[in-house]
Amino acid sequence: MKRRGYFSILVALILVGVLVTFLIAFQVRISERALVFTFGKVARTIVEPGLYFKWPYPIQTVQHFDTRMKVFEGKFQEVYTADGKNLIVTVSIGWAVDDPKQFYNGLKTEAEARKQIEGLVGGEVNAVIGRHTFGQFVSTDEKKLAFDKIEEEILGDAEKKVGIAYTVATRYGIKMHLVHITQLGLPEKVTEKVFARMKAERERIAKKYRSEGKSRADMIRADADRQKQILLSDAEAAATRLRGEGDAAAANAYKVFQKNEQLAIFLRKLEAIRKLKDRLTVIIDTKQPPWDLLRGTLDQILPGPKAAPTPSPARPKQGGK
Repeated sequence: MKRRGYFSILVALILVGVLVTFLIAFQVRISERALVFTFGKVARTIVEPGLYFKWPYPIQTVQHFDTRMKVFEGKFQEVYTADGKNLIVTVSIGWAVDDPKQFYNGLKTEAEARKQIEGLVGGEVNAVIGRHTFGQFVSTDEKKLAFDKIEEEILGDAEKKVGIAYTVATRYGIKMHLVHITQLGLPEKVTEKVFARMKAERERIAKKYRSEGKSRADMIRADADRQKQILLSDAEAAATRLRGEGDAAAANAYKVFQKNEQLAIFLRKLEAIRKLKDRLTVIIDTKQPPWDLLRGTLDQILPGPKAAPTPSPARPKQGGK
């Protein structure tokens, strides 16, 4: 029984210890900062993560603030450029709590912070865009666009108004991280003018490219004609040379054939038969050349050795006995 009583007392002490620890201890995460209030007034600012202790409620209370960057998109607003063109823009804003005490004293809640930041950045958007021309927002030439520069100017001016310089918060206890133009629209009248100007610009560029293409095509054609004439001249010279060589070879062959005209005719007929035998089938008359070879003999064409003359019979001597 005594052991059971001791065990009950130990459990009770542990529960009391856990409850007391819960009332007097709190944790600050790495992405948080905290304020410790004593009877409703700020007593401590905690910026480092870890385990901390306080007096139990209602003497002291703790409020945590998330220091991670928060991003929200503002409302559409109509602005005018330096050359009098109007635009409809929307910007995204990134911010974070930097000093929880100043944030609590100046803004208290994230909803109030968003409201103040949106109004402040909206005014800077209007002012900065008013210093730039329409062509820096809408242009067919990417080199003329200046979104990055304009966004940096809006962020810098907004930081000055908030009262911070990238790292040190001095008014609202917040830090501006980014301002980004997420949407860009044009009123209907401006849209028609922009499209007409873009069309004219595209036509001008197309005309330029067509002119350059025509000039280049003329140069290519002229060069091709020149190459053609050179090739034709070279071909004619080669043909003349080959014809001369052929005529010279033919002249030499004719000299050989002139020694035996019948043999030359016979060889030409054989060549004609060789060329025609695989091309067609005909019924021929062997009386017509070159088919007359089929019924003749070489003796009719090539002269053989001449026969010795037959001696005439001897005449009897007169007066003989």
